[in-house]
Amino acid sequence: MRSTTLRSSALAPRAISSTLFYVLALAACSATPPAPSSNSVLAAMPSPDETHVVLVAHGMACPKCVTNADLQLMKVEGVRACTIDMKHGFIIVEVDPARRPTRETYARAIDAAGLTLVSVHESTTSGTP
Repeated sequence: MRSTTLRSSALAPRAISSTLFYVLALAACSATPPAPSSNSVLAAMPSPDETHVVLVAHGMACPKCVTNADLQLMKVEGVRACTIDMKHGFIIVEVDPARRPTRETYARAIDAAGLTLVSVHESTTSGTP
């Protein structure tokens, strides 16, 4: 019985260390950084045009968040590509002008990625529904 206890205690630091690593990794991803100020986002944000829409989203705390947003947006019909600025919290979405997604579609995709859609900036000449 005593040798079993020694073996278990010899493995305990490794098990604790592995568990702690995963807990910290998950906590870092779920921690939402403070939202960038509106002024910093607006100063860094490019202007939307006929084929580009700019989304402002909160909750991008790590590269995994960026990957999730990219994966969800690329599933949306009419989205050709997206570029994400994690620091400022905006996403530049390249769209097919003939199949422009609606604001609700963007909101569903961003929500599915675990983020919060704050605003959608489109060209005033885009004719989006």
